[in-house]
Amino acid sequence: MGLALNVGYLADMKIHDGEGYLWAKESLAKVISVLEANECATWEEPEEFSARFRPHLSSFPYSWIHFLRRAYAWQNEYPGVALPPCAGEISDEDDRLIENVALDFQSHLLCHSDAEGYYVPVEFEEPIFDDRVPGAMLGSSFALKRELVKTAPLLEIKLVGDVLLDPEAARIHAIEDDHAFFRENAVFLALWEVTRVSLEQRSAIVFS
Repeated sequence: MGLALNVGYLADMKIHDGEGYLWAKESLAKVISVLEANECATWEEPEEFSARFRPHLSSFPYSWIHFLRRAYAWQNEYPGVALPPCAGEISDEDDRLIENVALDFQSHLLCHSDAEGYYVPVEFEEPIFDDRVPGAMLGSSFALKRELVKTAPLLEIKLVGDVLLDPEAARIHAIEDDHAFFRENAVFLALWEVTRVSLEQRSAIVFS
């Protein structure tokens, strides 16, 4: 079992799973109502979907997202200081670092469920906390991209402005599992790709 990342979820359910399609429609309607209650803009989830994804992991162990969260928290707390490798597991000290940065409730990467929930193609400043949405935390794809852009230099990922060009995406995907920051790079690329497509296609990112 692991965390799967999906974009174009409603369109896929419409084709492959009629019952799942109805559930997804109901779930997205709750998300819309939560956005409206928080005086945010809304969007219309597409029921037809076509997008080009560059090679990336579409799923990975649940624990892996914490490696990228650690990197984000590190650059937030220790700007300009190189990220130390963490030997394949998140320590109690790492957990405290992530929690300390998450406590201001500003980060869309940190303040989100590990296993379910949505990032939506709507601009809002802070994550929204509401039990009506899966995972009880709702993130913005726009804000998630900004946080990925902010984290990229720490992982020596080269962006052109806020764009990840194809050769650099291919380089990240080719990083092997003996690299000190293999997990961080793999999760970065996975989140980058679904976020890019989310914004291009105006479609929610679904964690499942």
